Amino acid sequence: MQNSFRNWGNPDNLLLFQPLVPFAAALLIWQKRAYLQALWQRLQAYPVTDKRRKGSLTPLVLGCIIVLFGHLVYVDSFFGIGLMLILVGTIYYIYGSLMVRTLAGPLALFLLMVNPPDSVLSNLNNAAVNGTAFAVSSVFSLVGKTAVASQQSFRFSGHTVEIGQSLNGINILLAALFISFICARYQRRTPLYTFCFLVMTSVLVIFVHLLRVSIYALTFMGSPQIGRLFLIFSPWFLLLILGAISIYATQSLDLFLLRLRLAAKQREKYGNQKKGLGKRLEQKVLDPLFNASDKGVMNLVNQHRKLSKSTNAFFKKLKPGKKRNNRNPW
Repeated sequence: MQNSFRNWGNPDNLLLFQPLVPFAAALLIWQKRAYLQALWQRLQAYPVTDKRRKGSLTPLVLGCIIVLFGHLVYVDSFFGIGLMLILVGTIYYIYGSLMVRTLAGPLALFLLMVNPPDSVLSNLNNAAVNGTAFAVSSVFSLVGKTAVASQQSFRFSGHTVEIGQSLNGINILLAALFISFICARYQRRTPLYTFCFLVMTSVLVIFVHLLRVSIYALTFMGSPQIGRLFLIFSPWFLLLILGAISIYATQSLDLFLLRLRLAAKQREKYGNQKKGLGKRLEQKVLDPLFNASDKGVMNLVNQHRKLSKSTNAFFKKLKPGKKRNNRNPW
């Protein structure tokens, strides 16, 4: 936990959203409090020894063993997995398997507390820095300024602008995506709405991040001291600004979906009107034609029946009759 707090205190940490995970899980559990209370009242009807009401100590003991092993090898990933198993095992032992299955969604968020290997974080950081340098140099090239991107930097008007870890932008992007996902889940949004909201948040964060790095590059040439302010700029303040913009975007998305529903209703109403017009045309034009054709077909069928009857009678007359056999079979 001490190592985790040390990482969370670093504003350049890629896992900036990790301190929010327990609060987000508690928020989603609090949202289900009425259902959880009703479920626990139903579970009390089962015997205490029933596995649906009370589980075993196996996950809890396994989590303690993993924490002990993580203490011996001092790997953060084992600490996160062990603590998560201890939490899940405690709920499983006290409340049973049904309660764990009901809380599977909020408890799955604690997987984000497990730190990936340092090599993965460093590769992700380098990819984000190189991508930022290439994107900003492309933006400058579009507006007619000559900029050449290189490894974790780009050259602009005779100056080399370094893109350090403070300007990687991946920490703000991950935190904004996490907050947007929790807001969508708390509001019980549909998967399509959640996907659109996450895409909108990603586009907004990337745009603000590129704007931030571009302003940093422009101010760094004239006044390096002012440019360095962007390096110590707290990402949480930027996240608050993005959160306000995301709330406005949410309202706009709701209004857009409402307009889509109204358009769908208008389309359905127009379709019903077309159906009514089609029915009237069918009654006026098609029904008399079909009735006339049906009458013509019935007349042909009746004539065919009469002809076949007369033909059968003619051939029956030509067929010689059988002689009667008066022999007694006995």
